Amino acid sequence: SFSDVLPNLSSHYNNTLVIDGSPAMGIIANDDAGIITVTPVNGSETGPVAGSFTFSLPAGTTADAPVTINYALSGSAESVKDYSGTISGSVTIDKDKNSTTLTLPVIDDALVEDTETIVLNTGLVTSPYPITVANSPQSLTISDNDQSALTLTGPAKVTEGHSGTQNITYTITLDKATGSPFTIDYATSNGTASSTTDYNASSGTLTFTGLAGESKDIAILINGDQRIEADETFSISLSDLSNTFNNRLSYQTSPVVTTIVNDDSGAITITSENGSETGPVPASFTFSFPSGVSADAPTIINFGLSGTATGTDYTGAGTSSIIIPAGVNSIRLPLSVIDDSFVENTETVVLTSGSVSSPYGITVANSPQSLEIADNDNATLTISGATVTEGNSGTSTLSFTVTLDKDTGSPFTVEY
Repeated sequence: SFSDVLPNLSSHYNNTLVIDGSPAMGIIANDDAGIITVTPVNGSETGPVAGSFTFSLPAGTTADAPVTINYALSGSAESVKDYSGTISGSVTIDKDKNSTTLTLPVIDDALVEDTETIVLNTGLVTSPYPITVANSPQSLTISDNDQSALTLTGPAKVTEGHSGTQNITYTITLDKATGSPFTIDYATSNGTASSTTDYNASSGTLTFTGLAGESKDIAILINGDQRIEADETFSISLSDLSNTFNNRLSYQTSPVVTTIVNDDSGAITITSENGSETGPVPASFTFSFPSGVSADAPTIINFGLSGTATGTDYTGAGTSSIIIPAGVNSIRLPLSVIDDSFVENTETVVLTSGSVSSPYGITVANSPQSLEIADNDNATLTISGATVTEGNSGTSTLSFTVTLDKDTGSPFTVEY
């Protein structure tokens, strides 16, 4: 406002002209708006680069008195931990200034974090004029610059054992800290090993609090047996990370493969059982792995038969190989005895093993082996008496007859 004064008249016309209403007041009405806009600028741990909020009057506009704006900060970012600055306060746009900036320095920590936010809500605006904030709340982001990884380690080999179970341990390790907990899944998978016979399948979810160097163990049971088999494999792998922290936390995608080393031996022992024509009782050879031991593939043993017994004494002489089936400890080779009518000595059958066909280098420990076939026949030599007339001169022949009542298996002699 201002005033206009009429101080003097050049003539009063004998006091008939007077001045009235002086001074007169003039008012200039303000037509400038008072709306403040908040503009955020994102921050980053790389640098680091500060985040900020700028409070601005319309372009080219100022106020002739300070304007104070109260605010409060919230969001996933935390004061002191992620940025410097109080979570509540005020900023002032000074007299004749268009804007002011609230700067929030970013703290470059060592934590692997999600991109975090700072949310600004304005409160009371103090000004002699009806100034307001047009766009509260506003938010900015703080991007992280840290990387972390989960690694999986475990044994490359484990000896199977002959019985019971044994634990082997795999370890998942976090190399750098994260800003919050997370979970990750694990699971075993068959290779050539079977989860029903060789090891116990396992799967689950592990929770990490996020500490640097934090580790979690996974125990897997290995089943011992007495089965001759190839070395076998299975694997364990990681999946389904619950939070990658904007791809700054990674995990090992390649599985850890473990070989279960077979420790069962495969020497075959041959045992024999004698036969007899009485009955008759069959003879046999039995091919056996050590007690309780078997192979997971068929084992073929080639052999030859010899001895004093021949194909007329037993059946099976034409056989040249026998198979111990997979999962079986032993197999019997029966030789049926033929009850003939020959008088014979006790005869032998000799078995000599040859090559063994198996993927596991199996051998025969005690070849050759023999058995006996006892005879059940009896024979009699009878000598008959003879008579001859003596005569008066010369000589006469007197003949005795020796008779064998049954056949024998071979020639023989008798003295007289």
